[in-house]
Amino acid sequence: MSSNTVSYYKKRKTCLKNRKMQLIQLQNSLIHRINLKLIFLSMRYFSPLLLIVFVFSFSSCFKNNENGCEAVAPETEAGKMKYFCDTAGIKYSQLPNGLFYEIMTAGSGASPSLESRVTVTYTGALLTGYVFDKSTAPVTFNLNGLIGGWKAGLPLIKKGGRIKLVIPSYLGYGCTAMPGLPANSVLYFDISLTDVQ
Repeated sequence: MSSNTVSYYKKRKTCLKNRKMQLIQLQNSLIHRINLKLIFLSMRYFSPLLLIVFVFSFSSCFKNNENGCEAVAPETEAGKMKYFCDTAGIKYSQLPNGLFYEIMTAGSGASPSLESRVTVTYTGALLTGYVFDKSTAPVTFNLNGLIGGWKAGLPLIKKGGRIKLVIPSYLGYGCTAMPGLPANSVLYFDISLTDVQ
């Protein structure tokens, strides 16, 4: 073989190597561009989905407790509370905190304060009429240890008085569920205050 032929094959081999390198670079560039387009397309079409997943996965950080319950704003319960009062014949007044009440008997003597021990008979029910708690015999409690609806409502009457309370869930048991008492339940209480100490 002549030196020209060898030189020709070497040049051709080098040229083919260069072409192969260029093709590989072009192929990598195309793959990169295709991948970028796929990423942008997936972001365009899947980013709302990813945003939704993100929001739901982190929304548990804003829950009030481990069972996933969220507190309900009293304004959202006002409609069903009004309907209940109208249906039950309760001529209610409303406190700024969302508590509905009707004083049946004002009573006389001392009104309870948060530091008072109160002796009461009562019936506690859901708006469905389901009675979840009842005491026909007088029982004594520290008013400060009771739910917010009682703390706000009982000072409106005096010893010997009787009051009906329709309590928004946040002034009741809130996210605490008990057997027969779902979380975020609006509560109805009919309370007779027999003694204040």
